[in-house]
Amino acid sequence: MNIDISQQIVQENALSLKMQKSLKILQMNTLELKVYIGKMMIENPVIDLEEFLEYDKIDKLRSVNDTNRNCSLGLYQKDIHSLKNELYLQLAALSLSKEIEGVVKFLIENLDDNGYLILSKSNSNIAEGINPKIFMKALNILRSFEPAGVGAATLSECLLLQAERNNNNDEILLLIIKYHLELLAQNKLPKIAELLKVKIDKIEKAADFIRTLNPKPGNGYYTDSKIPYIFPEIIVETDDKGTLQVTSNINGEVRLKVNEEIVSLKEFGNEAGVYIAGKLKEVRELQKFIEQRKTTILKCARNIIERQKAFFEKKGSLVPYTMTELSQEIGVNISTVSRAVKGKYLQCSSGTYELKYFFKTAIDTYSNISNDTVLKFILEIIDSEEEHKPYSDDKIKELLKQRYKVEISRRTVSKYRLNNNIPNTSQRRIY
Repeated sequence: MNIDISQQIVQENALSLKMQKSLKILQMNTLELKVYIGKMMIENPVIDLEEFLEYDKIDKLRSVNDTNRNCSLGLYQKDIHSLKNELYLQLAALSLSKEIEGVVKFLIENLDDNGYLILSKSNSNIAEGINPKIFMKALNILRSFEPAGVGAATLSECLLLQAERNNNNDEILLLIIKYHLELLAQNKLPKIAELLKVKIDKIEKAADFIRTLNPKPGNGYYTDSKIPYIFPEIIVETDDKGTLQVTSNINGEVRLKVNEEIVSLKEFGNEAGVYIAGKLKEVRELQKFIEQRKTTILKCARNIIERQKAFFEKKGSLVPYTMTELSQEIGVNISTVSRAVKGKYLQCSSGTYELKYFFKTAIDTYSNISNDTVLKFILEIIDSEEEHKPYSDDKIKELLKQRYKVEISRRTVSKYRLNNNIPNTSQRRIY
């Protein structure tokens, strides 16, 4: 009796470990899965190393060759051209002493993604050891480069550099940038006019110019923290009859094969044979989990597309749909759905989206209206307001009811605004 119980516990533990491994693989995206298999190959000689590497190499070559055709292999999010590379190109065009050039390079390496000069404690100590005249000359050279504003230490400094580049030395403008950016961000133009003892039209003119400047000059350049391309797991296309076709992306999927020559060694039955047999079992198990992963993701995608059909057929917007509903439809736990859609992408004629994008909650008492739809209504109302008399949240609430038959509280309107970085009434007012 005790032996039977022990065997049952061992079987349950083994099943639990397999389930954990299966769920771990399900949660990985394509690139993570390839890295995982790469590590597995170090430990498991049964995996066909040459086959896997050859496939991976071909896959990457296809991705590079097809990026200009918006293909389904590797979708580049932006041109891979870093800010640092841009600055190094400009530096190379100058004839500088090695000392100054070295300091400029040091400064370039200490820029953050937005183009600001951020010195760590250790690098600050290094900077303190540099001759002050050499340091300032190098810093001024960096700040003369494109994009304007690069190399600044603060937002105020960044905007001043850009104003200088535009030959705008207006006294009121410079005072606002130096001392009143916070009030400007709150659109408190009358308060700034009062403090500077000038008419508001001068403040408006300066504010209009400041809005043309770039607070983050490094934006738009590729950085190491940004993913250069993604592999969509799912492809959605329309056939000749206008029917949506949903398939797994064969170009991005992971293929795992065994090395038959090594597998044949298991037939000898010796210690090496037993070892190979065990490793083969691991590979077969991994192949099974990879196939289950593919099936689950595809099943989730097909149900998502069926529910959001109007969106994919460009006949309407997204409707309310939750992970709970999807889990009930395909008969799995909600945690499985969560793992299946996390970090997985779908490519369709409208673009490339993470699967999670298609889950939208309904607002209270309106089961057929999603939060996105309500946000769209709010934006339409704000777009229609007079610049000098923007609507209050109370007024937006009233107009939602009048124009769209949607009743929500003023507090809910405020929540939509705050969650989507929409300025409040005073910040939207144009004086």
